[in-house]
Amino acid sequence: MTISPASPLGAGSLTEYGIETFPDAPGPGITETFDRRLATGSTSNQTTGVVLATAIDLPGGETISGATFYTAGGAVTARTHGWYALCDTNMNILAVTADQAAGSAWSVANTPYPLNFTAAIWTSHALPGYLCVSCTATITPNFVGIYNSGGPTDAFASIPPVLSGTAGTKTTPPAIGSTLAAVTGVAYSSAYAIVY
Repeated sequence: MTISPASPLGAGSLTEYGIETFPDAPGPGITETFDRRLATGSTSNQTTGVVLATAIDLPGGETISGATFYTAGGAVTARTHGWYALCDTNMNILAVTADQAAGSAWSVANTPYPLNFTAAIWTSHALPGYLCVSCTATITPNFVGIYNSGGPTDAFASIPPVLSGTAGTKTTPPAIGSTLAAVTGVAYSSAYAIVY
């Protein structure tokens, strides 16, 4: 057993034992966009083709091969495109999934939808970034997220650093190394998701 410098009381981290999980995760993963206990509602339904971005802190020394978003009460109808992407804080694409033009992605409410990235990435050091989702459809899904009665305003959501919002419109998956639009803070846009 090796000792992780960041582990409490010198104990080895769970990943050193081959366990990829965290205490409140609904399934195996490396990290989450925010604590699952805060996921008390849902995002608004997306505008078709608009990129929804939620901040995520990626730990160093991990291979990340995909992401899982969770549909809430609204499912997709007549989808033509859809994808997930992992970006750095400048919205440069680090990893992306294949286009979900066909298949069952987001077609059932209250369901996890894991999608693998086209190529896994290795985080050599801790890295803040954004986990993004875009869906082009007649009716877009909403995702499990943070809901506050009375709700934050777009102005409050836009206070730097922006933790969630929209990043322009992009229907088809962006190329790795390309750049999405900067994130604009939008109320009811914090989606709960995990990377694995």
